[in-house]
Amino acid sequence: MKTAKTASMILGGLLLLLALPAQAQHLDWRRVTADASAARKTGNNTGAATLYKQALEIQEKTFGPKSREAATSLHNLAVLYQDESKDAEAEPLYRRSIAIWGQYPGTDSLIAASLSNLAALCHDEHKDEEAEQLFNRSLAIWKKMGQLESLGAAATLASLGDIYNSEGKYTQAEPLYNHALAIWEKPVNWKTPMRSPLLLG
Repeated sequence: MKTAKTASMILGGLLLLLALPAQAQHLDWRRVTADASAARKTGNNTGAATLYKQALEIQEKTFGPKSREAATSLHNLAVLYQDESKDAEAEPLYRRSIAIWGQYPGTDSLIAASLSNLAALCHDEHKDEEAEQLFNRSLAIWKKMGQLESLGAAATLASLGDIYNSEGKYTQAEPLYNHALAIWEKPVNWKTPMRSPLLLG
């Protein structure tokens, strides 16, 4: 019953979009994205994926396939697939989002987050050499932005430490873990240590 109701809502939304002018569609993709995020939080990943794809379709028609808005939906859909261990589906979406953001100024933090997520995915696929390179690229961006003490950087530091630890490179892993721990232990951060893939709003 719940699935049928969700499918009916999505179909109704798609039909409505066909009759909307571009400005209304611009406003609508924000609602669809919010609905996707809400569905994901309740564990309805199938519904969330459908809604993220719907938002992406609106964004590509409204802003173009290489827009910042489209990149965000690509990234969020990749996170959803990664959480479900659909790595083969997630990887190209991360790479597309990174390539798009690379064309725009002011997107460094988004690129760093997406690189870290992609690196974690590569680690899960036992491609540690590539994962290490991606984590280091992410850290270089956090450092360039002066945000090496941020939660995003802490997650990257710890994840890179995991790779070194799994390879028996304990002297390389330890300072990374210590640095990440120091960031997480700051009063402003202690409630929300970040280790899972980052979903963007």
